[in-house]
Amino acid sequence: MTTTFATLTISAEAFDELSAKLEAVGYGHTILKSPSQATVIDMHGIGLIRGPSSMPVDGEKNPNHPVTTAVRNQWHKIAALLVSRHGHTVLGLDDIQAVGGKSIAINDRADGLHVYLVTDEEAAALAKREGGLPE
Repeated sequence: MTTTFATLTISAEAFDELSAKLEAVGYGHTILKSPSQATVIDMHGIGLIRGPSSMPVDGEKNPNHPVTTAVRNQWHKIAALLVSRHGHTVLGLDDIQAVGGKSIAINDRADGLHVYLVTDEEAAALAKREGGLPE
C-alpha cells in the first residue's frame, strides 16, 4: 500500500522528543522508518498542544531554572519596566556590540527580581552552581 504525506520539517530535537513520547505510549507504529527515505511520523488523528519552551533562547546558560523559564516569555515586560524607570533609550550598534561577552543574570529575591550584567564566565559558573550547565 502506498501512503502519500504532506511533510513539514521540524527540528531534530522536536522530532526526537515526539518520537520518544509516541513510543512511550505505544504509538511506535506511527514512526515510519525507511532505509531509502527520511523517517516520517504519521500524525493522522494525533493533535499537538504547545507546551513550555525547553530550548535555550539566545545563549541561555540555565534554560530549565525556574526563574529563566518564568521570565523567558516576559522579557518585553521587563524591558518596558526598565524603560518606564529610565526613560526613552536609543541603542546603537556600538551599544549592542559593547555588551559582547556579557550575560544577563536574574535573581528572584523577596524584594523582587534583581537584574544585572555578568561576564559570560560568571554566568556559566552561576548556571553550574544552580544545576543548569554540566560540569
